[in-house]
Amino acid sequence: MADRAAPNKPADPHQGPAASAARELAQLQQQAEETRALLARLQFDVAQAQGHLGSLQAAQLLEANEQLVLAMLRSQAEAETVAMDIAQRELTQELRLERQRLEAENRQIQESSRLKREFLSNMSHELRTPLNAVIGFADLLMSGSVPAGSSKHGEFVGHIASSGRHLLQLINEILDLSKVEAGKLAFFPEPVDLPQLVGEVTGALGGLASQGGLVIGTEIDASLTGIVLDPTRLKQVLFNYLSNAIKFTPDGGRVTVRARAEGRSFIRIEVEDTGIGIDAADQSRLFVEFQQLDSGLNKRHQGTGLGLALTRRLVQAQGGSVGVRSTPGVGSVFHLLLKRDAGSSTAAVATGLRRCLVIQDDLADQARISGAITETGFQVDSALTGEQAVVHARNQPYDAVVLDLVLPDRSGLEVLSAIRSHGVSRESPVLAVTIGAHPTATFAIADVLAKPIRTEEIVLALSRLDGAGPSGAKVMVIDDDPVALELMEATLSGMGASAVSFRDGRQALREIEQQRPDAIILDLMMPGVDGFAVLHALRQMPAWRATPVFIWTSMLLTDDEYARLARSARAILNKGGGALETLLDDLRAWRPAVASVLMGIDP
Repeated sequence: MADRAAPNKPADPHQGPAASAARELAQLQQQAEETRALLARLQFDVAQAQGHLGSLQAAQLLEANEQLVLAMLRSQAEAETVAMDIAQRELTQELRLERQRLEAENRQIQESSRLKREFLSNMSHELRTPLNAVIGFADLLMSGSVPAGSSKHGEFVGHIASSGRHLLQLINEILDLSKVEAGKLAFFPEPVDLPQLVGEVTGALGGLASQGGLVIGTEIDASLTGIVLDPTRLKQVLFNYLSNAIKFTPDGGRVTVRARAEGRSFIRIEVEDTGIGIDAADQSRLFVEFQQLDSGLNKRHQGTGLGLALTRRLVQAQGGSVGVRSTPGVGSVFHLLLKRDAGSSTAAVATGLRRCLVIQDDLADQARISGAITETGFQVDSALTGEQAVVHARNQPYDAVVLDLVLPDRSGLEVLSAIRSHGVSRESPVLAVTIGAHPTATFAIADVLAKPIRTEEIVLALSRLDGAGPSGAKVMVIDDDPVALELMEATLSGMGASAVSFRDGRQALREIEQQRPDAIILDLMMPGVDGFAVLHALRQMPAWRATPVFIWTSMLLTDDEYARLARSARAILNKGGGALETLLDDLRAWRPAVASVLMGIDP
């Protein structure tokens, strides 16, 4: 969220102008008391001297001393009055300044509250719009009023798909902004072909631009080589800039992407449009969270106001900067500066050994698992944290991964998602998941599949099955969500596989002999019998213990859900399950993953 100024410290009662005046007044009062004491001593001395002086001389001396002391007292009284007046004025000024400060803070709090309310209102609108489209078009298709195979049917399906993608983008932006604020968003620099990357982004937005008759041009300096950046985050930033430019450029306009060197160490990328432009007074608000220039219920353009704020955060987190120059009615130029080389990526040399990455934060468990896997013929690399694991997987192709679900810096499933987004190990299967249960429980699986469904991921996973791959395979799907079951059934059917679905793990286990599946797709988080319990039960059934099981789960489990899984794992350990030996049995009979063959690694 927006950066907050450090709170003002409370005023020190022993400092400030009023306190200084009070100290001076106290000093004057002390001097007055000393003067009175002096007068009393003089009177005593004069009385003692009367025996030696004439009465007239003694009276004159006493009167002179009294006049002197009275003058001093009057002067001190006047000084006291002046000091009190000064102290009062300064105290009043100090109170006025304090009141002004509190009023400014109150206005700031009220403005922050207003902006957050406006943001929530906008976010509610942005989420409801695609949700309404999904529900509305889905209801129309379900009603049967739109014949299957008609042009309208395909059009409505397209609307549902695009609205779903829009929802996912909104949610990802919110999560990314939260991570980057917390310092938990990792960056994975690697060599980047800038013309190709820019071409991919402009190509993805080409359809949107053509709807308004816009032309997208590129001007990439051919000398820009040796660029090492996080390609995914750079695409995200460019996508935000370009989509904004397209959104605010009238029909028939032009959007241009430029890239050039900025000194020896930086590159400068600009996105220029011939759009509506931005007033100078508004430009400072462009990259601020919760703020939109075109806000309110009657706003003309969709958007939550997070895109540019997230862009600024992403660029600054990589040591760069963003900016804009704009003329109303002429257009705008948004730019970013990034280091030319944000890191190095070294390609690993493939070997003839099967290689496994063990991601485990407990040193004792890591040594135990790594040593046991080494004995099965794998070369093992180890990682204690999610960040270390992602760096390993970015540079080294692995045949398999053993994944701890709970890591100190981020969840294991988040790490897996990062591995499958970057580097040469994006297709490596997860052959076991572990979770701390004192000792660590280990569950052998065939791979982890992410929700929502990605068809290519399922095709790759099922292609590792013995036989002809997914075509003709019978897959048992176990998930308590009926919508998820229906989606998976449709996806598998499109691959030529048949699906038999169960919403309850107990029922699936009871019917496994009758159904005789070639593989199982299993949700981890289910009420009653969860995924770990089903895995444990399968390993107790000799005929089915070797059946490939693919864990299918959201990559964003909550802390409570991880705690539930840990409790389940502890219960299974107490029953003698969750042992490392099950994994080792599977590894001894395991054949190299398809991913290794695709990467040219000899088994």
